[in-house]
Amino acid sequence: MILFVVLLIALTMTAFGLIGFLRVPRGPILTLVILLTGLVLLRAFGPQLIVMANRLWIFFAAGGLEALASTDSAKALSEVFGKSGQGLVNPAQPASFYLAVFYFFVLVGVLVGSLQRFRLSGRFSFTGLVLGMVNGYLVIAYTLAVLAPELALLPTPLGIKGMTPSAPPAAIGAAAGSGAVGGQLLRFLSDLGNHPSAHLVIAGLIVVFIFMAARLSARKG
Repeated sequence: MILFVVLLIALTMTAFGLIGFLRVPRGPILTLVILLTGLVLLRAFGPQLIVMANRLWIFFAAGGLEALASTDSAKALSEVFGKSGQGLVNPAQPASFYLAVFYFFVLVGVLVGSLQRFRLSGRFSFTGLVLGMVNGYLVIAYTLAVLAPELALLPTPLGIKGMTPSAPPAAIGAAAGSGAVGGQLLRFLSDLGNHPSAHLVIAGLIVVFIFMAARLSARKG
């Protein structure tokens, strides 16, 4: 199973790397900025987003659209708002909702970064390749943190309460106890992910990548 996760990580980072390889650096830079913006918003306003999503869900489930279209919309809306119902997201288990919101930012980032103005014609960008792999790292790291927390061996640059695990995965810890090279590597990654400064280091490296890519992009322009 761990081998499958490693292959999935490699494939995801390769796919995003190839996208960046065929773009000028500004494309994957914008994608990276959009992904980081989504993560920062989730970290800062995650609970508020859940409240908004639940209120919208209850509004539509209670017939909010019909109330808006009715002849006496004020009275109909008053009745709708007076109703109570089951929300869409369980505040105690927000991980799936957070991942869906993050995927929305991933989609927007990929679409913006793939605009025609950022495409290369007959050339390749190794800076875009590196930045694309960083984007792929973020996508697969947070995907594993939600869908397979017991195998989330990649440190996440921003810890998001309710989305990223706060303890080392059990399966990784068991595999790391072996004396094999793979076990030693997993133990290293597990220790790295739980180091107090790991998130700051990863975030700092991402900022450095953005700065260097922006400088190179400006020189090419």
